[in-house]
Amino acid sequence: MIAYICAMPLGLDFVEILLHMFNFALLLIGIRFLLYKPIKKFMAKREEEYKKAEEDKKKAEVEAQIKKKEAQLLMDEAKQKAVKISEEAAAAVEARQKEIIESAHQEAEEILEKARQEIQHEQQKAKEQMIYSVAELAADIASHILEREVNAEDNDKAIATLLEEWKKDA
Repeated sequence: MIAYICAMPLGLDFVEILLHMFNFALLLIGIRFLLYKPIKKFMAKREEEYKKAEEDKKKAEVEAQIKKKEAQLLMDEAKQKAVKISEEAAAAVEARQKEIIESAHQEAEEILEKARQEIQHEQQKAKEQMIYSVAELAADIASHILEREVNAEDNDKAIATLLEEWKKDA
């Protein structure tokens, strides 16, 4: 009867079940030491590496933000310098332009003054020539009227007198 009690359906007895349970326990212990702990250790190490990588990433982002701000400041300074240089160049160009314009005005004034002097000189010459022409015409008319020829000396005296009077009037 004990054999009957110990015998269970499917042809298994109690000792075999204990042996299977012992083998299963040994398998669990072996798996725990051979697989579970190394895998758990590997996973913890990997998780630590990920955390370190995440921290490094955050540090790099912070550094990148700092570098970006520094670069932005440098760009702003460069823009300000460029604007300042541009303004200085514009001021220099404007000053040079004023100098050129003033120089041109001065040259124009000199040219005008020279032209006025030449015109005045030409007018004076034209007046004198006109006086000589009028004097010659008057001498011709007078010689026809007097029916005698007026000599060059008389002509020069008359012209000199007329010139003197005309210069006083002018």
